[in-house]
Amino acid sequence: MGAPTAAQTARPAQESTPQPAAATPAAVAPPAAPAGRFCTGCGGSLVAGARFCTVCGTIAG
Repeated sequence: MGAPTAAQTARPAQESTPQPAAATPAAVAPPAAPAGRFCTGCGGSLVAGARFCTVCGTIAG
C-alpha cells in the first residue's frame, strides 16, 4: 500500500466547543435608604409623626 497520503493523515476539523459566557458580576443592590422620612423642601430629617419640617416649615406629607 505505501505511505499514507496527506488527506489520510490530516485530522478532521473539530467543531469548536462553545465556551461558557464570562462570569458577570452579580447585580449589586443600591444601598438601602436610611430609615425615616425627609423633607421634600430642604431634605432635613422629619421627626416621626411630624406634620411640618422643623428646619424649614414645609408641610410633611
